[in-house]
Amino acid sequence: MADAAGDALFRDRWTARAGLIRGPVGRLRARIRHPKLHVIERGLRRFLAGAGAGAGERPIEVHEHGCGSGQNLHILRQLLGGTGGRVRFSGSDISPRAVELANQQGGGGGPIPVVVDDCQASSLPAASYDVVVSADLLGHLPRLEEAVDHIARILRSGGWYITFTETDGYRDDPGAWRHPIVQAAGVDPWIAKDLHVNLKPAATIEAIFHARGFRTIERHANLDGGRLMAALGCKDVTEMVARTGLRPDAYLRRCMIAERLSRASGLKYGLVLGHRLAKLLTGDRGGADRGGYYFIFERVG
Repeated sequence: MADAAGDALFRDRWTARAGLIRGPVGRLRARIRHPKLHVIERGLRRFLAGAGAGAGERPIEVHEHGCGSGQNLHILRQLLGGTGGRVRFSGSDISPRAVELANQQGGGGGPIPVVVDDCQASSLPAASYDVVVSADLLGHLPRLEEAVDHIARILRSGGWYITFTETDGYRDDPGAWRHPIVQAAGVDPWIAKDLHVNLKPAATIEAIFHARGFRTIERHANLDGGRLMAALGCKDVTEMVARTGLRPDAYLRRCMIAERLSRASGLKYGLVLGHRLAKLLTGDRGGADRGGYYFIFERVG
């Protein structure tokens, strides 16, 4: 049963943020989130090359839940520019103000239609989309199970849900100093302040989708820079990014800044202490569930 007061508060808090993702700040935020969109782009290309081939001549309908002011949609359209008019994008968001801003954006390919909709109680038409995508949405939803029910309803049979979602590695990780606090409070206070009101471990998220008629096509943890750096034999994150051509996320950017400061100061242990401090502030003990997961789910049946 939906909590009307809670839903109103949730909507109002996101509406208050809507103006922050417009203009230069919005573009900067989109660039920071670009690594997640790069993986979503790869998933879309995989769909087009495989399951999407059965669509014939009709457009492939791609919808973003929680699209905010539409920055992600325009970036994805640019990334998929080589597909011509085969992909048709649309979006929805719970915030009327965000939707207003989204519909003011033209972009290189013209406007992308965006409507007000709560994905936990969606009024979007059934079986209308080939692919639904989201970037960092699921952990913000108070009623995740209801949202997954509606994702299943609006997808066509064989449709894909492609997402990056932050996950809760602290609730089930006794090694993290935040673990007893999170267990006692029932919510992670550091994460809740950023409106991550319902983070779950990756295995729990996967089980929720499987129980609602999805199967997993792809699942992998967010980039673990330390393991990749060691495998490549790089001396630091800056070298790893240069050699691999990776688009660094916010964490890797912090590492690169710490490395520059360490070199500039000449402190032998400056970098080590900087990383220890970062781990202390974030409660990070190296668990793979800390940063989030990329999933591709297929709706079967």
